[in-house]
Amino acid sequence: MNQQQSPTFSQKLKYRIQYFLAVTDRPPWIIIRQALWIILSGWYLFLHYLSGALGLLVTIVFIPFAWFMVKIAIFALLPIGKEIKVKPPEEQTGWTDNPMHPYTAIANIVWLFFFGWNLCLAHLTLAMVQALTIIGLGNAIIHVRLAAFILWPFGSYIGDKAPTPFPDPLYIAYDVERVETMNG
Repeated sequence: MNQQQSPTFSQKLKYRIQYFLAVTDRPPWIIIRQALWIILSGWYLFLHYLSGALGLLVTIVFIPFAWFMVKIAIFALLPIGKEIKVKPPEEQTGWTDNPMHPYTAIANIVWLFFFGWNLCLAHLTLAMVQALTIIGLGNAIIHVRLAAFILWPFGSYIGDKAPTPFPDPLYIAYDVERVETMNG
């Protein structure tokens, strides 16, 4: 009777990683960067922003600001592959989507006065500290993006980045060949 051996742990792990990379349709370095971000600062920021949102919910006046604090918490947990966008006028549904609405300007000024400036300063400080190391340089850029969003959050939203098109290797080889024949 022919018995099959069960796969080892390393074979199972290799299969699961290959399956995950095939299903997610994201480059592996993006996944590694996301994991590094979550380990180094994402979970900490996420919990702090969620606790801040709960604190805002306790006060009746700042309930509208709590929703933006939750959005910032989600962006702080998973910022890689996301960017800050403004909706086109035909897709704007309310005053929080329209950056030109007077209520949005008032909400941003109140946000800036009470919460925005100190959170922005904290992220810029974290960016300077993490920029001192090579590994933390990517995280420093993310902290600067978070600081820009935190300073003036109403009227913008967090959306997926458009994938960067990679140039065709055959076209690059043809172009290099053409330049070499022109120069030589």
